[in-house]
Amino acid sequence: MRDELEDTLIEMCNQLMKLEDSALQTEEYLEAKKFFLVGVIRQVDVELQILNMEYDVLGVSLAEELEELALFERSREAYDDVMGSMFKH
Repeated sequence: MRDELEDTLIEMCNQLMKLEDSALQTEEYLEAKKFFLVGVIRQVDVELQILNMEYDVLGVSLAEELEELALFERSREAYDDVMGSMFKH
């Protein structure tokens, strides 16, 4: 399933590149890109609401999961900073 989700993100990036390649004018491309991204954001919002309801059914808090994910991201960024500064020569 994770591979399928990754493929979806790759396809989204490919669609954005197709928009850029096919646009005759910069304004046309920007408008199409905005429309595409707003649609993606709206869909993600709907999916997050559904996910939150599914977590509620299981008795798990999505907020706790998101906090844990944020902590992981901050830890990874700190690790990257330390490693980057160690090998900066």
